[in-house]
Amino acid sequence: MTRFARSLVLASALTLSLASVANAQPSKNLALPKAPTAKIPDSPPVLMSYLFLIVIVGGAVGAALIPSKRGHQD
Repeated sequence: MTRFARSLVLASALTLSLASVANAQPSKNLALPKAPTAKIPDSPPVLMSYLFLIVIVGGAVGAALIPSKRGHQD
């Protein structure tokens, strides 16, 4: 047998064995899984959100107001 013929026989044997394994699987009509139901979301922490926003904006404004230490020769 030539090398090509051996590889062809091996590939066809592998394909047939995989096809027989796939056909051996049970073909029951299984019920589809149900989608999860959404629960009512908790109320967001409004006060902490505003406090965090004020801290972030204050930090950005404060960083922008820091004078740059440039000399007169820049």
